[in-house]
Amino acid sequence: MQIVSVDFTVAPENIQRALDQFGHTAAEVRQMAGALRYDIYADPRGNGSVLIYQNWSSPADFAVYQASPSKQGLLSSLKPLMIAPPLTKIYAAELTA
Repeated sequence: MQIVSVDFTVAPENIQRALDQFGHTAAEVRQMAGALRYDIYADPRGNGSVLIYQNWSSPADFAVYQASPSKQGLLSSLKPLMIAPPLTKIYAAELTA
């Protein structure tokens, strides 16, 4: 499994706009092969901190997402809202019984 987190900051007045942009893409991405989880969280303190959290079945599934028009469209809509570069972390994990 591939676990991905993307942390970024927007101006507080742009939090809802960032959430809305994600919402336009989320349903489509969640239908992609291997998409186990694709969520966004905004810090409830309203400071502009945002986290996109993703789980993918495999690195190959994540790679397909990375190259998809959905991901490119989301990035192009969110990047102008960011007030600092995003921090992306990618982890490989195995599920055990």
